[in-house]
Amino acid sequence: MADLLLDATGDIIIDSTGDLPLVTGAAAIAQDANLRVGLFKGEWPLDRRVGIDYRNLIFGRKPPDAVIRSIYDQVLRETAGVTEVNQLTISFNRRTRALEVRAVVQTKDGTALVFRDILLGEGTTTAARTQPPNGSTPLVSPTPTSQPLGVFSPRQWPGDEVPS
Repeated sequence: MADLLLDATGDIIIDSTGDLPLVTGAAAIAQDANLRVGLFKGEWPLDRRVGIDYRNLIFGRKPPDAVIRSIYDQVLRETAGVTEVNQLTISFNRRTRALEVRAVVQTKDGTALVFRDILLGEGTTTAARTQPPNGSTPLVSPTPTSQPLGVFSPRQWPGDEVPS
């Protein structure tokens, strides 16, 4: 699987030579999963049925964890190159009103990818920097955000355990 390399906001990266770098392997699978999880239902103009119905299923209410887990599990399992969702945990911080979803998925080449998504609240999503080719923009932005932003990384955050 190969795709155009995107930055943390979903924009296509143009490197310093004017080329459009490609992303392959586990990084391509991670990028695809990020796009799928971040797509709101009705947002894609070519098919308004595609995406997660965040507005009706999650935002504005506290749905049961099983509903959120089911949504993320389905989207991640349907991502090309993902063979298994090994772990999927959900936690809600009442003080910050942040909903955190963490998952560990297995890819067809055996790579374990750690996924972390913070919805609502004033959450921060960060990951170890991954430098793309030719000095272009990093794949993952370490900048705090209050927007939903899922991050896959073949690396771990402190405290994360990737099953062997």
